[in-house]
Amino acid sequence: MSQERFKLESIEIKEEHKNKETEVIVKPFNIDDFNLLISDNAQGKTRFLRTLYFLSSLVSNRPRIIITLFSGKFTFIHETEKNKRIVYLIDIIPENGKNKYEEEIICDNKKIFSTKEKILINEKTNCKVESFFIPPNIPAISSINEPDYITINLINEFFSKIVYISSSKSREIIVSSPNAIIPNSEGTNIADVLFNWSKEFSDIYNETLNEFYKCFNLIENVDFVENVISGIKTKTLAFKEKSISKLIDQVNWSDGIYRILHLLMSVKVPFKKNQILIPPSLILIDEIENGLDFKRLEFIVNYLRGRGVIFSSHNPL
Repeated sequence: MSQERFKLESIEIKEEHKNKETEVIVKPFNIDDFNLLISDNAQGKTRFLRTLYFLSSLVSNRPRIIITLFSGKFTFIHETEKNKRIVYLIDIIPENGKNKYEEEIICDNKKIFSTKEKILINEKTNCKVESFFIPPNIPAISSINEPDYITINLINEFFSKIVYISSSKSREIIVSSPNAIIPNSEGTNIADVLFNWSKEFSDIYNETLNEFYKCFNLIENVDFVENVISGIKTKTLAFKEKSISKLIDQVNWSDGIYRILHLLMSVKVPFKKNQILIPPSLILIDEIENGLDFKRLEFIVNYLRGRGVIFSSHNPL
């Protein structure tokens, strides 16, 4: 996998839902390669992670949620470009049943895009675009994809490559699209995703299973078996323990085994750019300890170090 060193350095957000009487304010939050959020219940950890994941919906095919008010400031460092500092400002305001987007991008103190001031700089020519139109109900980072607008594309790519794992311990199995290569936030489609990895990305598939065997040394082999889910014939996962001949089907796995595999897969998700595979830009994990014993928790935390991850926990260990 190729790694573009375009890193999120800090976050500052404010989100208001007056009808639900909730408000989230995150003052400058400095990001490293490994970040832990730990606090009591009802302090906003999950809300913070979900807000970051919501931003990824702005550049994906997922529906754009109508929110009350949102204001965000994201500071990035482009390490491959002499540590260039980039600030992305976004305000989202509901208007007539739609989101209205106001955005600014500042690159090393130079404003290269602004919806309010009608500024758009072609970075290839370093010239101002005199006439342009972007619909106010579509964010610029998702609607401008010409190669001349390098920084807008980098911000787009960053948010589109966020991976989120919820706190859910559901082991429901769903049949997703036949070409799915990204696990959903609950991990209910990991069988489909792994099967597609085995066909298209054999190295990533084998690396993931090798880590799985390291974490559970009692497991000798993981394979796919024919199954019927919701009336649809599909393949699900099954593993064989050492010295036991019978395969254990995915529906009978423990919460911990299921969740560990999902967590191991998170850092391997293959995003494509010009036929090059790129790892996730940011991994968000809510309540990482759910279903895990201390040994497995230690294993997965060490595995995630240096991967660009923000996770929450109630566990002071």
